[in-house]
Amino acid sequence: MSAHGKLRTPYRQRILWYCEKNGIVVPKAFDAPQSSERYALIDVSVDPNLLHKQTSFQTREIIRFIEHPENAGRNFRILDFKRGVELQYLGTPKLCKVAYFDCTAPGELLSLIAP
Repeated sequence: MSAHGKLRTPYRQRILWYCEKNGIVVPKAFDAPQSSERYALIDVSVDPNLLHKQTSFQTREIIRFIEHPENAGRNFRILDFKRGVELQYLGTPKLCKVAYFDCTAPGELLSLIAP
């Protein structure tokens, strides 16, 4: 590993493992492997629950999506796959921690990325 390289957390691997373990449907249009980020939304308004097709690295993007008029009446779980924390949107600019979950996939390897 070069002095400038760093390890990238395998968010896609974690998210897919979590969904499989919990019976959550993953849409065909889910993020490409190299672009999965730490925050994922799960639509719990439908049965079975459905993973949103895009992830984000910013909470403000998550809040903007939840507040969008087309999502009125829908309920989402917000999962932080970096820290293993479930968050909740309460109408304020900050998300509140509500629970912890195991976010590490079995046998996961960290991927080396360039700086």
